[in-house]
Amino acid sequence: MQEIIIDELKGTGKKFERIVINRKLADGGQGEIYLTGSGKHVVKIFKEPIIYETTAEIIESFNQTFLRMSDFENHPSLQARPLFCFAGRMGGQRVYGSVSVYLRPGQFVEIDQIVPVLKAGDRIKMCRQIAEVFEIFSVASYVYVDLSDDNLFVNRLTKDIVFIDFESGGIIRSSFARTNTIGKASGYEPPELILKSFADKFKFWVYLDWWSMAVLMFQILTGFHPFIMFGAITEKTAEVLSRFQWPGVPVEEWRDGVSGYYNDFKAAISKIPPGMLELFKKTFNDGFFDPTRRVSPNQWLQAIIGNAGGYVPVLKNYRFLIGKNCKILELECENTKLVLISVKGWVRTFPAFSRVRVQLPWNLNANEVVVELFSNDGVRKKQSITLI
Repeated sequence: MQEIIIDELKGTGKKFERIVINRKLADGGQGEIYLTGSGKHVVKIFKEPIIYETTAEIIESFNQTFLRMSDFENHPSLQARPLFCFAGRMGGQRVYGSVSVYLRPGQFVEIDQIVPVLKAGDRIKMCRQIAEVFEIFSVASYVYVDLSDDNLFVNRLTKDIVFIDFESGGIIRSSFARTNTIGKASGYEPPELILKSFADKFKFWVYLDWWSMAVLMFQILTGFHPFIMFGAITEKTAEVLSRFQWPGVPVEEWRDGVSGYYNDFKAAISKIPPGMLELFKKTFNDGFFDPTRRVSPNQWLQAIIGNAGGYVPVLKNYRFLIGKNCKILELECENTKLVLISVKGWVRTFPAFSRVRVQLPWNLNANEVVVELFSNDGVRKKQSITLI
């Protein structure tokens, strides 16, 4: 056990004098990672003090964003974001670091270990969560930049996708701003980070992430990298795409060793919902040559929810009844797995089939109830209803 004596905190209103760390878990790109004495959090000790300042900026921007997007403050995919950062002393040395929730092995696994066995509904749910996360990033002016399989985990039970390692990115609000890294070779990098001929297209901006987001969703839906036919993005990729539209690259142009996947690739693409496939085409064709033409997270969300069709939860009708010493709220729902009801601090969750009957506290005086519906694949819908 070691102690970090804290003398400065950023990103939280709470007060801490010390943090106890138990054992070292790993060496991360931005610093060493330790498990806390409680076993509930991880501490990342930064390699450079500047990362402390940029991480504090990231946390503050997220906190301000959640004031405007309160529904997403507890988004499951962001549970491992840095909660706060600190400066202090450990073993006589000045240290800077951040604290995040610990994702326990066994409960959470790296994405490439679980995606091959996911059901179609879970894959769509993950895509929706990814689009929501990058929408939050866009509002916060945050560029993640370091998307890779080892930064993505999945909860075995809920099938929620979880992002880690936020310190690699940065808040980009001016042409002078930078992320802490430009990522690593992972297969998710956009062309302007790979090709010398595209170097003039590179900037620190959201369009870097919008490419990576599309590659990730495509892989989750199909099991293939969208550019499997080239093995990797090269100058030849740009030349071929100037003649053929993705994904219609003829088998003659496929790299030796992967052409055997041609029919499987076509079959996998045929199962993508049409609205989503059009957005993949736009990103991987127009967005290949012009980053600003890549599809935004909000556009993805509209397509994903639209293609969910019957999976979108619906509150068809409701009625409020007052009986002898009881108040009853009845809800008629469609495509709904779970209902959360909140009124004046009273919060309850109920399983839903077609109807939900809820007995409210007799002494609860309120004219408005907040109802949140959840579908089987995780699509949620929140609305307020007036009690008459």
